[in-house]
Amino acid sequence: MSISQDKTPSSDEDLLIVDIDVHLHETPGELAPYCEKPWRRALETQIDVPKPFMAPPYTPLDPPFPEDLVYREVKTPEQMREELDQLGIDIGLLFPDNLLRIAMLPDPHYAAAIARAYNAWMLDRWLSRDTTLKGALMAAPQDPVATAQELERYAKEPGIVAIYLPAAGVDPLYGNRVYDPIYQAAQDADLPVLLHSVEAVFPTFPFQLQKYETSLARHAFSHPLAMMANMLSIINTGAMVRFPRLKIAFVEGGCPGCRS
Repeated sequence: MSISQDKTPSSDEDLLIVDIDVHLHETPGELAPYCEKPWRRALETQIDVPKPFMAPPYTPLDPPFPEDLVYREVKTPEQMREELDQLGIDIGLLFPDNLLRIAMLPDPHYAAAIARAYNAWMLDRWLSRDTTLKGALMAAPQDPVATAQELERYAKEPGIVAIYLPAAGVDPLYGNRVYDPIYQAAQDADLPVLLHSVEAVFPTFPFQLQKYETSLARHAFSHPLAMMANMLSIINTGAMVRFPRLKIAFVEGGCPGCRS
């Protein structure tokens, strides 16, 4: 991954510190103006929907994470920059939040529309306002051709430095040749692909985690399982031979590694 140093290092040792996993908090209300019709209506109907009654963490059926692990919502680039400065981080690579689960959407056209809306929103509301924030372009694995077109469209944007492949509930795994259009576009653009997972219970390998009693257990197990399953799939099916200049990294999975 190539990230230009356009910010003076903040540490006393003159080290440039890059956090390659910084999460936005995209919402239906934020994304709706960037989504084309008819899918925009699907987002608009969710803007004022309250949290469902008895939904976690209000139900004792599924204990939530401890309170000290609850994340704060960051709503503006200015707030993001302030909080990254407090941590001594010079550059942040942005990933989604709710849309970490986009691979589980059943309608490929809706998934592709949501991915396009997210990418346009991220570029407009975040990357254009702070050059120390970089973006991972969102893929919709349900539609690899549409994802490749998005990559070709935005590859030369200065803030785009990678493409994000959602690993939670993805089917088939990322070694399958159906994803070759994404890999070809990423290789042509010289952009790495970054796999990122999230806690999920879903009827596709390896996310059949319903036997675990708590969210904490499922969260701890789902990330490395998704990374290992997809890594083996990519290696086993020869994806790196088909695309010898492709760079792949595995993010927040308990098994750090990359091919560069």
